[in-house]
Amino acid sequence: MGNIIIEPAVLTEINQLLDQAKHQKAWGIAKGLPPLNDWREAQGRITARRLCNALGDSRRGYVLGYLGWRENPEDDRSYFNALFLRAFRTPFYFFEEEILERLKRPEMTDEVRADLMAFWGYGQSLLREFPKAHQYLDEALSIENEPHSWVKLQKALIFEREDQFEKALEMVTDVWESNKSYTPSIISRANLLTKLQKQDEAVEFLEQGLTLSESAEVPLHLSGIFSDRDDCVLVKKYLDDYLLKSPLLSKKSQAWVSGRLADIALLEDDMTEFSEEARKTRPKGFHQKILKYYEDEPSAKSGQRKKLDVEVIRQHHMTCAPATLAMISKFYGDQHHHLEIADAICHDGTPWHKEKIWCLEKGYKIQEFSVTFEAAQKLIDAGIPFTLTTEALDSAHLQACIGYDSRIGVLILRDPSSSHYAEIYHK
Repeated sequence: MGNIIIEPAVLTEINQLLDQAKHQKAWGIAKGLPPLNDWREAQGRITARRLCNALGDSRRGYVLGYLGWRENPEDDRSYFNALFLRAFRTPFYFFEEEILERLKRPEMTDEVRADLMAFWGYGQSLLREFPKAHQYLDEALSIENEPHSWVKLQKALIFEREDQFEKALEMVTDVWESNKSYTPSIISRANLLTKLQKQDEAVEFLEQGLTLSESAEVPLHLSGIFSDRDDCVLVKKYLDDYLLKSPLLSKKSQAWVSGRLADIALLEDDMTEFSEEARKTRPKGFHQKILKYYEDEPSAKSGQRKKLDVEVIRQHHMTCAPATLAMISKFYGDQHHHLEIADAICHDGTPWHKEKIWCLEKGYKIQEFSVTFEAAQKLIDAGIPFTLTTEALDSAHLQACIGYDSRIGVLILRDPSSSHYAEIYHK
């Protein structure tokens, strides 16, 4: 491993291009230099981290950020960058004393101080300590005369975590208007539009984003929206663009793309292509399991895929049951706003008996049963979506079962916490 010092002027040029979301142009310069892993000094590590994050290898980016801090512990930007990996591996509240002490450093620049304060504020929102979260974010916003985009975006994301989607969208839009090539604001705005059931507007906005940012994240998000619509042509188009813009794509992400291509092959009933792509995915992962089912199960070759048209309704915090009931009600032509259902049956979650009472009061027939693949098939074949409860030691989650694929042994679910339908292996 080398220890290469990249010229400051070159690092400045690369960072300016990254700031303008000209990722491919930045890579055009960087790929002619020594390997990113060998870049040293604080600014070298910081720039190498940004390039990895922008070009498809965020895991390596996290590691380089961490190494940059370990090698340059007095550099405040390096300290801040390392927090993203450290907080991913360690409960957030363990960093409180350390972060608050670091903020006392008089030599810290206003920009880094604002970033660190905003990071800590957003962390409070993860603990659902929203008054503290807003307090820290407001302080972060007051540090600089003109707060930069990342700090303003964290404020919007706190509103999103509070389920104040309209307010969050307004703030994210303001961030984007002030810097239209800022990719995180493009992605955040599209996500919020999707949560507000404005998928077509999200698509139009992301397509505009393709002209403003060279980031691979934009076509990746478009591929996700069209995947939920089972539009194979557009999913392939945007996945190809994602691959083109991800020259540093990690092996894990390559395996994920193979999984998406296997999914597309299933929709197109191209089982040869499905088998080829599924074999490229993560060992012992989901696609390896369903491939084995397809190869070993005698009835799989004559199986079919069936999915009912159940539109997603996104849940708020602890409202999976009301959102799921609203989805199924809408399928039958009844309009019940999920927050109105939540007001009627929720209290820090939803007791099962209140779900039953609500359904009976609205004229629905109910039947509790343990789900088998055969029972699910019969219900879906009869055009009947149903609720499915999954349980953990300390929680439970309600989703709608809306389909199946008997070629690969999966049930298809509408999860109110996601904009994309999900599949689960039935064994």
